[in-house]
Amino acid sequence: MSARHRRTTTGPCRALVAAAVALGLTALGPAGLVTAPPAAADPVTDLLTGVSGALTGPAAGGTAPGQSAAPTAAQFASWGSFSAPTYRLARGCHDYAYRYAVTPPEPDWALEVFLTDRRGRAIGSEIMMSGGNPTSAVRHWRICRSTTVPGVFTIRGVLTYNDYPEQYSGAVTPTQFRMTPAKPKKCAKPTWRKQHPRRCR
Repeated sequence: MSARHRRTTTGPCRALVAAAVALGLTALGPAGLVTAPPAAADPVTDLLTGVSGALTGPAAGGTAPGQSAAPTAAQFASWGSFSAPTYRLARGCHDYAYRYAVTPPEPDWALEVFLTDRRGRAIGSEIMMSGGNPTSAVRHWRICRSTTVPGVFTIRGVLTYNDYPEQYSGAVTPTQFRMTPAKPKKCAKPTWRKQHPRRCR
């Protein structure tokens, strides 16, 4: 075999040997141990992993496996309601009834209720909780004529429920009812002219 032919065939062999040596050196770990070369990246797997991390990662506020998604405002609005008739705002302090009803998705719940008058001033508030209150009942507001004015009153509520380990809160559907001025008392007519002018109290 000629020298020229030997050079032609030796060149590729040397290249393969050099590549094998380089691969062997790359596969050696810090302690001289042989380690497996890194696997080729799978773009589909990387995409699914990225999406899964974006949806379930705690920094993104996602849901963990087996945990329900956070409810929407529309769902909260459909889970509670109030009702009350029209009343006359009588003098003094009196009890005025209203009804609440909630359908929470979990058995552990609480309902905070707020009453405001037509000026937006707070008139009263209370809280109902599972274990002590039913999901629907008639309650009463104690309203004093000296602390408010006739007009449209608004009942609002915030429903909170526990879906362990998470807790969710949202506004339920509010309602309005009217309180009209009390009728003035009729005054008795004087029995004679010299009687003092009639007064209504």
